[in-house]
Amino acid sequence: MKAFGVGLALAVLIDATVIRGALLPATMRPLGRATWWAPARLRRVPGSATAAP
Repeated sequence: MKAFGVGLALAVLIDATVIRGALLPATMRPLGRATWWAPARLRRVPGSATAAP
């Protein structure tokens, strides 16, 4: 159980630093606007400042 806890803590630490700090921004840069693609139903969120009236 102790080894599982240590492994989980290391996995979270690696995810927070390597994946979200380096790989995600490096992937988002070349993809550009395609990174933020969403279906039409989800693009318009009621109450948001960018939603059409």
